[in-house]
Amino acid sequence: GNPCAFVGFRVAWGGKELVGTGDAAACARVVAKLIDHDCSNKGPLVSGALSDGESNKALFGGGAAAGAGAAEPCPRDPVRSGLRPPSDSETPDSPLQAKLVAMSVYFFAADCVRRLAELNLWPGSSGLEMHAHWPAPSLLDLETATQGACALPWAQLRKAQDERKKASGDGEAEDLHEWTWAHQLPHRCFEAVVVSTLLREGYGVDPSER
Repeated sequence: GNPCAFVGFRVAWGGKELVGTGDAAACARVVAKLIDHDCSNKGPLVSGALSDGESNKALFGGGAAAGAGAAEPCPRDPVRSGLRPPSDSETPDSPLQAKLVAMSVYFFAADCVRRLAELNLWPGSSGLEMHAHWPAPSLLDLETATQGACALPWAQLRKAQDERKKASGDGEAEDLHEWTWAHQLPHRCFEAVVVSTLLREGYGVDPSER
């Protein structure tokens, strides 16, 4: 099964069919393994513009970011990640307490989870805090709402999309989320997990901070 996909979503990969199980916690454990937590021999994040590929290598400890002899980054240390200035009273494992402005998929994936919670597509209140505190949810709000969203059956999401199409009256499909097109929706579970795991495990964001 694929824990990083909505329940029942099917995709072919490597000659096999992967079926979504919607287990956000299990997905987060897999994603966390991709983040280099060993900060003992790594230097500061190299400054300068990087391409997406170079950024990914730098972020996950895949080699020097730029220049001969450049030190590998330590994403778990917010100081060496460039997210806060150094302090004598803080250690690399101190939670990050800073104002974070997230853009692109950070925003789109998180807002999609918020929207699914707003539509009340799953029982319980696991997504209410996320919606109530938007646009400044805590990391814990995002993680809790993502667990509820990922556990949604893919068939239910498709049905909800079809119902919105019928309700529009003109046959035009209205997306469940303003910034999520139909072909992007299947991947929002995985993207939301990556965002929350990267913030917690990669940058050390305090789960309770808003």
